[in-house]
Amino acid sequence: MKFTRPILFASPVKDLTIARYLAAIEVDYIGIDLDQSDLKKLQAFINQLIEWIEGPKLIGVTAYPLQMQHLELGLHGFYADSDLSILNDRIRMHSLNYYNKYKPNQIDYILLNQNETSISQIPCLLQSSIKQYPKPNEFISGYLFSPGNEDKTGLFDFDELDAWIEQVKGLA
Repeated sequence: MKFTRPILFASPVKDLTIARYLAAIEVDYIGIDLDQSDLKKLQAFINQLIEWIEGPKLIGVTAYPLQMQHLELGLHGFYADSDLSILNDRIRMHSLNYYNKYKPNQIDYILLNQNETSISQIPCLLQSSIKQYPKPNEFISGYLFSPGNEDKTGLFDFDELDAWIEQVKGLA
């Protein structure tokens, strides 16, 4: 399945500065690590994202999505290698390994590592590093990448990330 522009999924995003930048460059999904122990800080961060950014959908990345579903976090979906079938109105993402093992009926994206091959009937996102430019691949719908972390609050060198994003957007 070929898309006009690669889908971009940045994860994990841990600060507002990078999230605002990602929204400005039109990243499709922002992944938030839900497995941190302080739920109050997590909810405060998600609330900041909802208030300050527009565009990207917020995806919870967790090993325990069913424990998180009862929380009103304001997320659009989950990436987890466990059952997401009860999350009917949310985006569901799994690894290829989970997909091959359990064959979930409801799945929106499969996330591949560099050594895996895509499945043609389901959009696949390739895990990538911003340290290396990906090669064109007609079977890949987009890319999962780690954008990095702020050096200090409000400070981040966006040059490397900018160059990678430009390269990836040119693969369409």
